[in-house]
Amino acid sequence: MGAITWGPGQMACLLQLLPARRKLLLILSITLRCGHCHTALVLFDLNSNIPKNRLTGSDNLILHGFIYPMLTNTRPRFAWLKKILRWILICCCLVAIALITIFFALRGPENIKYKGPKAVYIEKSGDKYILYRNGKPFEIKGGAGFSHLEDLKLAGGNTLILWDTSALKTTLSEAEKFGLSVIIGLDIPAAANTNFYTDTAKTKAIKNRYQKIIGMYRDHPALLAWCLGNEINFTIAPAYNPFFRTYNELLEMLHQTDPGHPVCMTMVNLPRRTLLMARWRIPAIDFIGFNTYSTLEDLKANIKGLQGIWNGPFFISEWAPRGGWEAPVTGWGAPIENSSTQKAADYYKVYNAYMPLGNPQFLGSLAFYWGNRYEYTNTWFSVYNENGIPNEMKEALHDCWSDSITHHISPAVQHILIDDSLRAESNVLLAAGSIHHACIILKDTEIADSLRFSWEIMKEDWSVWGKTWVNFKKPPNEAGCLKDSSSAIAEFAAPLKTGPYRICLNVYNRSGYAATANLPFYVIQ
Repeated sequence: MGAITWGPGQMACLLQLLPARRKLLLILSITLRCGHCHTALVLFDLNSNIPKNRLTGSDNLILHGFIYPMLTNTRPRFAWLKKILRWILICCCLVAIALITIFFALRGPENIKYKGPKAVYIEKSGDKYILYRNGKPFEIKGGAGFSHLEDLKLAGGNTLILWDTSALKTTLSEAEKFGLSVIIGLDIPAAANTNFYTDTAKTKAIKNRYQKIIGMYRDHPALLAWCLGNEINFTIAPAYNPFFRTYNELLEMLHQTDPGHPVCMTMVNLPRRTLLMARWRIPAIDFIGFNTYSTLEDLKANIKGLQGIWNGPFFISEWAPRGGWEAPVTGWGAPIENSSTQKAADYYKVYNAYMPLGNPQFLGSLAFYWGNRYEYTNTWFSVYNENGIPNEMKEALHDCWSDSITHHISPAVQHILIDDSLRAESNVLLAAGSIHHACIILKDTEIADSLRFSWEIMKEDWSVWGKTWVNFKKPPNEAGCLKDSSSAIAEFAAPLKTGPYRICLNVYNRSGYAATANLPFYVIQ
């Protein structure tokens, strides 16, 4: 029901019907409560014939000593305030116009929707995003890597993300053979690399190179999506304008060259600032990938806080229970790694407890790392050792992807001890050339006689601790330190050179699986 509006004339007629005291109170109410000073002044003038003999002394005091002077002085009293408010309003309008102009001037181009058939696409049904592949709903399950694809299929995976474009042809063919899909990563320099993004020749070269790759593989049956840039980070600073310009040009080229597959980018964790900027400056991106490790435990809560910042689809493009940069360290800064048995338990727990499986924006996840990769150590993220033998992490991921709990047949180990008592947390210091022995503590179900052991001692590189994307190469084995590298209890001499080292162990069983463990130590003179 609409509100009834009363003008001064109507109010005056009403006042004629009211007793004098009620007239006075009504005028006072309009003045003090509603702020309608001008209307109250007119009413007062129209009803100035209130009989004085019907007013008490206090009524006369209120009427002539307070209300009338206040009403008659309203205009000069508030004239300066009106001017200030007028200028504030003008300034606010100018600022709003400037902000709107900047917003639309800097906003990236929208994705021109392709009307033809698509091999892969994302649709929103209600509040839920659904990824379709060959016309059927598809949830991403798999890992980062390019090897052991048949095992990935048998473990319940369906997707891998690949950043090595030199191996594309072989990997895509093998993926098609086993019914797997591939997200092809197209790496680009960091957003802060202004030297690259302001160099027209360099940006043109990368555009031409990637256009050629996209043209070659856009029709491949195994292709799921393109990922343009890994772990991208940017802010609102004007220094990033060359990056945004180049990125949108690459994205537009990609959409035009291959309109049949979506494009994503990946970021570290859930960076609100970067997500907000991506939504504004790169609105044509189809979905986002998040690389997250120990922070996966907070993912569900953090995603709820993204409403209004990023409402589009996402997937977990890399995940593992804990990265080397997040691990506890020794006194000299060496990260302490869990055994493969413990990591397998952590993979299963993290996936089932913290993965946002029921989130309507969630498209799936990729574990890190399906294969063997040296990062911090050669076993930290590796589902396979360098000899291609899987560990219990493979069995744990199978349980994650198939929503099951199976009996694991991998060797089950706990941790390494040096001289029967020293663990990694003990900050093991050894004198150069001194003699020691190392052993592995097995789970109660394991029988040492049925296992095969392989020990190694390697020098560690200080420069890689706390960093990634550097020195991805396993250091050579320290020759001559181990008396017998295949025994259950390894006798060894500490290296002669001062510095950080790590003793590593692979334990093999007859079922074709291995377990891994290692312990960092420091040699002193």
